[in-house]
Parts: sequence; C-alpha cells; structure tokens
Amino acid sequence: MDKELGFFQIALKQTLILLKKNFFLSIRKKVTTAIQLSVPFFFIVGLYLIQLAVDDAESTNALIGDTPNSIYNKVELISKCKSHDGIDCFTFIYSPNNTLVNGLIDRLLVNNQLGQLDTLGFKDSYSLNEFILNNPNKTQAAYVFQEASLTSTSLNIVYDIQYNSSCINRWRNIGACPPPIETTIAPMQVAMDKVIIEILGKNPISGVASSVELEWSIGVLAHPKTKYYNIVTDLGSIFFFASLMFQLVLMLQDIIAEKENRLKEGMRMMGLKEIAYYVSWFLTYTVYIVLDVFVLIASGFIVGFKFFLRNDFGTYFCLFILFGLSIICFAFFLCSLLSKSQVATFLGFFLFILFSILQAFIPNLLYIDGKPYSIQAIFSLFSPIVFAKGLTDLAKASDYSGLRWKDIGTHTTTFPLILVYRWIVLDGVIFILLGWYIDNVFPGEFGTPKPFYFFLLPSYWTGKEDLSSATESDQQQQEEETLPNNEMDEDVLAEERKVKSMNINQAAVLIKNLRKVYRHNMFVKTKKDFCAVKGTNLSIENNQLFALLGPNGCGKTTTLNMLTGLFGQTSGDAFIFGKSIKTQMSEIRKFMGNCPQKDLLWSHLTGREHIELYAAFKNIPKDLINKEVEDRLQEVGIIHLENKRTHVYSAGEKRRLSVAIAMTGSPKIVFLDEPTTGMDTVSKHQVWDIIERAKKDKVIILTTHYMEECEAIGDRVGIMVAGRLKCLGDNLHLKNKFGTGYRLTIYMNSKNNNNNNNNINNNNQSKEEIKTKNDIEIHALKVTQHRIISFVTTTLQGAKVFSKSNEQIIFTIPRQRTQELPYFLETLEVNQNVLGIDDIDVNLSSLEEVFLKIAEDSNLLAKKTN
Repeated sequence: MDKELGFFQIALKQTLILLKKNFFLSIRKKVTTAIQLSVPFFFIVGLYLIQLAVDDAESTNALIGDTPNSIYNKVELISKCKSHDGIDCFTFIYSPNNTLVNGLIDRLLVNNQLGQLDTLGFKDSYSLNEFILNNPNKTQAAYVFQEASLTSTSLNIVYDIQYNSSCINRWRNIGACPPPIETTIAPMQVAMDKVIIEILGKNPISGVASSVELEWSIGVLAHPKTKYYNIVTDLGSIFFFASLMFQLVLMLQDIIAEKENRLKEGMRMMGLKEIAYYVSWFLTYTVYIVLDVFVLIASGFIVGFKFFLRNDFGTYFCLFILFGLSIICFAFFLCSLLSKSQVATFLGFFLFILFSILQAFIPNLLYIDGKPYSIQAIFSLFSPIVFAKGLTDLAKASDYSGLRWKDIGTHTTTFPLILVYRWIVLDGVIFILLGWYIDNVFPGEFGTPKPFYFFLLPSYWTGKEDLSSATESDQQQQEEETLPNNEMDEDVLAEERKVKSMNINQAAVLIKNLRKVYRHNMFVKTKKDFCAVKGTNLSIENNQLFALLGPNGCGKTTTLNMLTGLFGQTSGDAFIFGKSIKTQMSEIRKFMGNCPQKDLLWSHLTGREHIELYAAFKNIPKDLINKEVEDRLQEVGIIHLENKRTHVYSAGEKRRLSVAIAMTGSPKIVFLDEPTTGMDTVSKHQVWDIIERAKKDKVIILTTHYMEECEAIGDRVGIMVAGRLKCLGDNLHLKNKFGTGYRLTIYMNSKNNNNNNNNINNNNQSKEEIKTKNDIEIHALKVTQHRIISFVTTTLQGAKVFSKSNEQIIFTIPRQRTQELPYFLETLEVNQNVLGIDDIDVNLSSLEEVFLKIAEDSNLLAKKTN
C-alpha cells in the first residue's frame, strides 16, 4: 500500500471510486434514472396544457380575444333573476319609490315581461344600500334615481345603475361567468331609456312621435388580442419547484437505504473517509440537478413560455441551480435525523407537498412593503419559500420586457433577486453544517457518538488523537460488573490480572474492561437498563485466531461491533496494535478487515466492483487493484462470478464475497462474524483453509455457531455467556478442563451383515425366507450389542452408553478413569474378535460438550443467584 498519500489525496481517491459506484448504480437502475431526468419535462408539459386551456377560454371572449371583425349583438330584455341554491332573489330594486319613479318602473316591468314580485322599492338610497348589505345576493341590480321630475315643458331624469359583481360559476369552467356589461348593465340602461322615450313620445311639446321604434345593439370593434393570461405568473412557481424538489425524495431514498442496510458503516469500517462519502453523493446529485435544470429550461423554450424567452438566461439559471444545490444540503440534514428508508420516503413526499402549498401563497403575503425584515428573514431560512419569491419576480417581469441580469439588485425594493440568491446559498450552508454536526454527535443506531464540542478539539481536525482519554481508567464503571474472584473461572481471572498489568503495546489486541449498556433512559440509570457486555478483559497475540463462542444474545456480536466501531462502548477500552477504539478508530480502520453477520453488498454491483471499491478504501495503488481483485476472488473460489451482479449470487457465494472483502488490502486484524453461514460442507472447508493461511502476520477474531469450526481453525477459544467470558484456552485445554472425559466409539463387525444383505437381494428367495433371515439378523445384532455393552460397562466402571446404531456404539468415559483406560483398551483389543468388534476409536470430549456444560453451569449459577 502506498503510505505516502495525504488525507486529501486519499479522500480524492475514495471520492472518485464512490462516484464510479454511483454511476454504475444509476445506469443499472434505468427506470429510476429515467424518471429522475424526465420529471421536469412532464411538469412543463402539464403547465403548458393548463395554459392552452386558459388560452382557449380567452379566445371565445370577444372583449379580450382576437377579433378581426366588429361584432354587434342586440341588447335583450332584462333577464329575470334566477334563484341559486333555493334562495329567491329580486331582478332589481330601486329608490325612491315615489309616484313618478313607480310609474317608470311599472312601464319597465311591462316592457320586459316582469311582475311586481321581481322588484322592490325603497324610500331612499340609504335604505336600498342597507338592504343590499344585509341580504347578499338577493338582487342582481338596482336603479338609484338622483333626480326625477316631469312638467308640461320638461322631463328631468338622472339615475345610476348598480349591479351585483358576485359571479356564481355554475358550470365550474374557466370563463363561465359572462361579463356584466352584456348581461345586466346594458339591458337595464336600454330598458329605462326606452321608457323615458315613450313618455316623451306622448308629450306634444317634446315633438317626438309616439310610434317611433328604437333598437339598441352593443358591439365590439375589431381588435387584436388585448389580454394575455400568463400561467407561469400564478402556477409556475409550483411546477418549477416540484420539478426540482422531486430530487429530494429520491436522494433520501438512496442515502438512507445505504444507511439502513449498514452499507455506509460497512465502508467506514474498511477505511472510508466521511468527507469522501458526502462529496460523492453531493457531486452525483449535482449532476442530476444540472441535467434537470437544462431539461426544465429546454422544455420551457420549446413550449414558448415568456418566463424563459424574455428574462435573461442567467437570472433563472442561477436561481434553479442554487435552489437545486440547497435541496442536496437539506437532504444531508434530513439524512442525519433518519435511519429508515420508508420513513425517509414518506417524509420526502410530505415535504414535497407541504412546500408546494406554502410557496404558492406565502411569498405574495410576506415579501411586500411594510413587512418586518426579521419576519421575512425567518421564513427565508427555508429555501423553497425564498425560491418562490424569486420565481414570482421573474414571472411578473416576463409579463413585460423581462428582467436583465444587471438589474437583479434593483428591480424591486423588497427582496430583490440578488438577495434571493444569497439567502438560498446561506440556507444550504446552514443545513449542511447542521447535518454534519448531528451526524457526529447523534450518529444513530450505528457509529460512535462524539462529544458535543468535538469541533473544538484539535484532534478532530489534525487526525492526531489525544490518548489521555483512552488510557484513563473508568474506575467506577469497571467495578460495577466485576464478579467476586471465587465466582470467576481461574483462567478468566488470570487473564484479567494479566491484562490490567499489560502496556497497550504488549499485545496485538488488548481489551480492558469493555462494557456495553443499553439505557432505557438516556439521562438516568434505571432497573430496565440492559448490560450486554459486562467488563470483558482479554489479550490476543499476533498470528493468532481467537474464536468467540456463545449462545444467542450472549454479547459476542456486540463485542465485535464495539471493536469494529459499529457501536460505541459504554465504558472501558480496547487497543488494537496500540490504537484505542475510543479515540483512534479511524486509524484502526486503515488496517482492519471486517466480515459482518449480514452481507453488506449492493445488489446491482458485481463481485469485481465490490473488491475494487474496498481496495481503493485500503489505499491500494491503482496498478495493483486488478491483481488484488483476482487474488481475492480466486482465493474464495468465485472468480467465475466476478462480472455477475450480486443479486444472482447464492447465500453461500455472498458469504464468500464478504470474506474476500474482509481480506482485501492485507489487513493486520480481521473480524469474522459467522463467516461460513449458509455454505455447504465443501465451501466451508475451503474458507477454513483460506482463514488458516491468512493468519500469518495478522490477528483474526471469529464468532461462530459451529463447534467444528473452532476445533478446525481456532488457536484460542473464549466462551461467553450472559455478557461475561466464562472460560479461555485452546481446544485441548478446554476439553481437558470442562469435558466429561473421553468418547469411545466401537464399530461392530459388518461381515455377516453384508452376507445377509446379499442373500436378501436374491430374488429366488420367498418372502417367508427373507423375513426369517431378517429376524435372525436383528437378533444377532442385539446379542452383539448386549455383549459389547456388558463387557465395557463391567470392565471399565463409569462408562455409559451415549448412543448406538446398527454399525456403532458410542460410550462416554469420565476423566476419573483416565488411569485405567490403557489397560481397558488392551483388554478390549484382546477380546475384539470374540465380541464382534471391527474397529475402536478413542477421542477427547468434543468442544460442543464443553460449550453445553459451561452454558448449563452458568444457568444453574444464575438461578442460584436469583
């Protein structure tokens, strides 16, 4: 490995390999990537379709639509007021209700085919207006006569028309409410003027013929389109925001999925730099954001939105890019708080909807003259809000000639665009700093929390750790779980005394009073607190494989998780080649390999790509990575799968790949948590051979459920029960100390059985003959078994039958009979032919028996203590 590389060179190298990983994942998840890049296009198309619907509604309105020829329509009679939702209404009301006005109204009612119930008169305008205020939507119009006098020489009438501007859109269509000038004002004016002319026609002084027929029309002169509704002004901020905000949902899914599946922590345990991880994701989603912005802008140009055509390109391009980057920063902040991908997806969509609603109306209410800047600043801490302000300004500017880049600081006195840019950048910085701080102090389920003042420690920035905190004794906590000496195994007690007297460099691995307590309440101790590991003391030499055994829940995996930094310890410490797991875990991970209980693999990456990734974390030179990949995959026997994605691997093949990853980079210490789970017998033995060869110049700490695995490759074994080490030693020592003694296996003579089988297969024999011979054989077998059992149990006192079958009988022999065993075996060999014995085998008790005895003794002790 090249040790000359500095921190930033290593971080750059890791960033590049992580970018490669993200690129492969993107191109292999084609549907997700296609959705990511096409979302802006579909939102623009949706906005354009709404614009077309509005344009179509406007085109049917002659007042504002394109009208190449003048249009004239006859003014119809006053339309009768129709009730709405069962509420009766007056067609019109009037004031004052004196004799002259009443006469005018009576004639108008006749001319327009209306009745007295369609109108209501008031003594003055005050009473009329009071009625309107107290009875909304009870009338559609009103006549208010200012002057009304008739003499033989003159007629003087001055009146106003009031109309109800409320529009009840009964059809729920755009433009369904007709203009009031056509439906109300013109018919009422024409109707009243017609009555006035009729009165004048009957007056001989006026000189107007009473038979004159008049017809009024209202028209629209020819004109081009006089109004353009810009949909972007009202709805653009929602659609543009949604186009970019959708990336938040997908980013949360990607990062939280790696966090939830322990992939991130798995990479950290193999030497990943935190900065490389976040920079790689930041750059990956920056590419997505930039591509989305160009798709958004190109789509806007294609459909011809004035927002894109009239404003300077830089004004909205900078706004979109800065907002997209702030979304990435906001996602990092949320990732520091979340650990479940389902929760992250739900929260992402919730925020997507929430901010879509808020940014639709808050900017118009907030960023106006007279609002305190402090209130504006508080809301501006959320980039979607201030982003909407920028979009609104650009949309309004596009209604005219657009906004020039040189005017971004002067186009308005309230939060100009330049201030919007600055606030979006500030928001991004704030959220990424918050995410960085929370991720270090509250790492969640996985990882070791740092003190709240970690950023003030020189060691955090220099990488040179302060060992004082690592070598201090946690005296109070060390004594809490210590057992009396008479209750501890003598080997465990001797190991504890040895560890306490050792210097941190005197053993490859030195574990000092390591404890892990799961608190029911994080602030105070309670009776519900659970101590998973109760003060482990252990030393392991180099070139040694230490096997840690124990039943489920005994604390062995928790111990490994503390040693690898997956969990933080409650107290105590461990030193790996002189480095503290409490303060120097980042240094330890440079020379550490880890195969966790669960395979930490990406389903869309190949075996080769996995090894390449971790080889880069181990700082292997680029020109040697290919050889490292081939060596590791060849070593575990899956070189033929190197270019296959891991989702097609079997469970055993995935475990082999995990072992290969753990061995990548020639680590000085390797942690193997049940490495052969799911493997067949042949694969299991192959991996044992790999582990046996790999012990040279390194320490291997292994947990397993297979006793034969410990016997095959374990140099030293520790059995843990209920969070404590119960025994220590090599296999032979533990068997001698805790085993029940020896196992005597006697294989019975099978010559007669073979002959009998041959006879039974003879088809010429009758069923009765075959049954008779079977009975004879069974009787002979029972006689032989009885003869052997009787001889062994009477000759060697204490021998007991453990199991028996047609081929063999297994006896257990207590350790107390060790002195008598040689004489007994000589006697047994002398009588071998007489007893019908084919072979004899003697072994010490198995490690499984030792394990079961220790677990049973621990349970009895626990019951006695309780």
